[in-house]
Amino acid sequence: MSANHEIPQVILEAVGRNPEWAGLAVTGAPVSGGINNENWRITIGEGSPVFAKIPGVGTELFVNRQMSLAAARQASAAGISPRVLFFDEATGVEFGEFVEDGFRASTTLDFQEDAAFEGVLGVYRTLHGTDMFDVTKTMFDQVEEHLRQVEEEGFELPPWSDEVLANYRDAYDAFMETGLELVPAHNDPMPGNFLLRGDGEVRLIDFEFAANNDASYEVGILLAEMFVDVERSRRLCAVYRGYDDEKFYSRAMLSRMIADTKWGLWGISTHYMRDADFDYYKYGSWKLYRTFQIARHPDYRKWLEAAR
Repeated sequence: MSANHEIPQVILEAVGRNPEWAGLAVTGAPVSGGINNENWRITIGEGSPVFAKIPGVGTELFVNRQMSLAAARQASAAGISPRVLFFDEATGVEFGEFVEDGFRASTTLDFQEDAAFEGVLGVYRTLHGTDMFDVTKTMFDQVEEHLRQVEEEGFELPPWSDEVLANYRDAYDAFMETGLELVPAHNDPMPGNFLLRGDGEVRLIDFEFAANNDASYEVGILLAEMFVDVERSRRLCAVYRGYDDEKFYSRAMLSRMIADTKWGLWGISTHYMRDADFDYYKYGSWKLYRTFQIARHPDYRKWLEAAR
């Protein structure tokens, strides 16, 4: 790693506010892969590499930094996430252990193999078995939040989105008939948020969307993110659950649709709220359209009934 990059002033200021680091030299280089934030690998004095995350402009609109910090610390205590080293209240810059030791960020291709999936599902089970978070924000809370943003701000949705939202309401009714199974959830299965190692060890990072949520949603959104087919989805749900649970499987399949609805609305809202090079509107529209993979599947009505 080259050490001749100019370190952002916000990192230098945050480092200076930690009494253990004040006055030490800082070197480092940017880390690619972040969508919402600016990430750096830095060295402070003669210490080990540190991961520094600078909050992206506008992320305060949808990220609860205190909840994210608490969740990261809770996951670290459970042995499934890097240790948080320092959080600068003034800027929101977060510093944590830079995970090396053979770990690498996963890609979607890794999840074509069951080993990666089973490792992540094991990490999820560990997280879900810890104490409940202070914040509950279910998938339905998230969708409704974005729908309010769309309505209040007048954001334009694709012309076919009425069908998407009608299907979402059907899924909502199915879940609410018997209620949710709340667990402390990560809620953001971007491949880069899973660090894999050849021996099967997995580390979970980036808790910006962490909150108590339904367990089947946590699994369902992972299945959606990794483009898993229907039959393999059933098998992986049984791996997470420990047995073949038809209701959980059906809820996970519906959750794929709900997740794409949430992230589709998020993408379109973000397009209007942030000035960024990334095409959030295209991303959001694709996510919304992908909900039809579930809603127009021959087993959709069966899933709705079994989820109740």
